[in-house]
Amino acid sequence: MTFQNKTPYFGLVDIREIEKASTGFWFFPQTMKLFKSRVSSVAYQGPGGTFFVSSEVPPSGIRIYSVREMGTDGRVLSTDGHFSNRKSAHRSAEKMARGETQ
Repeated sequence: MTFQNKTPYFGLVDIREIEKASTGFWFFPQTMKLFKSRVSSVAYQGPGGTFFVSSEVPPSGIRIYSVREMGTDGRVLSTDGHFSNRKSAHRSAEKMARGETQ
């Protein structure tokens, strides 16, 4: 399945369904539990792509926030950068969706 970024807005429900159909594993409950993942309910979409914010707890035990991109193949991709707080991650996701560089 090829992801067509032509609709005006993708919500997290859409992203989960598209990622699952692409045989991805990012949203599997076991994967999310392993990494103690949380996902924002907001998705940002624009000329730069479709992005959302997640957070994980690495072995250090300190929660970090990441901007994730919906790839053209429907899989969830990591982007560069980890953020110490949710607000800065959301600002970055919004800029990336607009096609602005960091």
